[in-house]
Amino acid sequence: MTRKDFELIAAVVANTLATVSDNSRQCLALDFANALKSTNPRFNVSRFVTACHSVSNEERAGMVL
Repeated sequence: MTRKDFELIAAVVANTLATVSDNSRQCLALDFANALKSTNPRFNVSRFVTACHSVSNEERAGMVL
């Protein structure tokens, strides 16, 4: 997988519905990160998890589905 793929996945996690708690999003981000690390030896878990939290609750609440 490429950086572009990882960024797409992080964006999806970051844009989860406002009803998902930060704790749940953190668990989801870590689960994805641990699975994705095996696909690329240069995968940066910390960077990915940070990207998964790049959308604020206010932004997420205002998104149209």
